[in-house]
This record gives sequence, C-alpha cells and structure tokens, in this order.
Amino acid sequence: LIYTSYTEGFKAGGYNSLASTAEALNSPFDMQEMAAYELGVKSEWWQNRLRLNVAGFFNDYNNLQQQSVDDTGAFITENYDAEHKGIEVELSVRLTQELTLWANGVSQDSGYTGTSANGGQSKGALLDNKMTNVFDYQYAAGLDYRKDIGPGTLALGTNLNHRDEFYSTADNSEIGHIEPVTLIDAYASYAYESWKVTLSGKNLGNEKYWFTGFGFSLVQTRFMADPMTWRLSVSYEM
Repeated sequence: LIYTSYTEGFKAGGYNSLASTAEALNSPFDMQEMAAYELGVKSEWWQNRLRLNVAGFFNDYNNLQQQSVDDTGAFITENYDAEHKGIEVELSVRLTQELTLWANGVSQDSGYTGTSANGGQSKGALLDNKMTNVFDYQYAAGLDYRKDIGPGTLALGTNLNHRDEFYSTADNSEIGHIEPVTLIDAYASYAYESWKVTLSGKNLGNEKYWFTGFGFSLVQTRFMADPMTWRLSVSYEM
C-alpha cells in the first residue's frame, strides 16, 4: 500500500493574559496555521509474517503559537514560522507462532524559521532554535512471546527504547536540555478464561533523568521522571 496525504489545521489567536506589563497584555498573538504532508508505504512479506512500514512527513507552521517564559516570570505567547520534518520506520517479524520481534525508529529535524512583528511582541529570539520536545532520533526494539501453558496462556515481553537529547523549552536553554536516555521495560502475564494476572516493570535500569525543565530569573525547575517501577494487576473480563 502506497499512500499520501495533505491536511490543514488552525488555532485561533488570542491575548497574553498572563503577561506582566500593560503593553504585553494589550498585544495579541495571531492565528496559527499548519499544512501537513505525508508519503508512506505499508507492506507485508514472507507470507505476511514480516511487516515493514515507512513514512516521511513535513509539517509547515505559519505563525506557530510558541509559549515561553521571560526573565520576569511572565508567560508570553509569540508567533513563529517553523518546520518539522522526518522519516519513520516500523518493522515486525513473526519468527514462530509464539515469538514476534519488532523494531521502530524515527529521524527528524525541526526549527523556528521566521517571525512576524505580532504587535511588537515577537522579538525573534527563537529563530534557528530547535522546536520543543523534538529529538533528532529515537529507536525501540523488543520481543513478545505467547504460548499456551496448562489451562491458560502465558505472555512475556521486553523492549528497549533509546531517545536522543532534546529541549523542553523554546529558548533551548540548559535548564530545559533533556539528555539522551535508554529505558528498558518488561512484562509477564498469565490469562485463564476471563482472569488475567500481569506483572510489569518500567525503567528497569533505574535511569535517573528529567523529562522537562524551565527557568526564569533565579527560579530553575526540573521535573524528574519515575525511577524503576513495578506493577502487579489482576483483571477480570466480563
């Protein structure tokens, strides 16, 4: 299957109601518009036991409404033109009736490319910065095993996920810099008739990292991600 798509969207403009000056309060930000392009291939091979999907995308923003925090602690929304593009790949193969291997990844790029005066509020300070929460690449790989044992079904699985560095704030400051991280998850479950018991583990390497941060004046705040976490659940399907 070869496909292509084109979509458009918008977000209404408004005022900086959290600003700290009369000039900023009285300065609107413009309507945001976006055009999204995608071209992809979905395919199955080896008697439908191997699946390969590839997609390329390009998102073109006009007057993107970008929030930031100035040195006074005021939350300001400015308009920027921006581009976000990349390619995604998904692969899975069923080696046996019980075992499936899979992997996926994305390579992408982004940046603020232009700005309008926007009532005097858009200073252009973000030009050429990377967009927020857009990493250069990410990949994941894992396996799922499922087998009938006794009166029920046993399921096991694990996966590894690696994410490159990115910025959680538009100013690309160090406080919002999120370093690369590799996470390992796993699960085991046993299902019998309508009952199911599942044990799952997240961040099994107990990686210490934060997922966002921002700063203004003397306040520099980071929010830490969860450490290694285990969960045991019992469910009954009606």
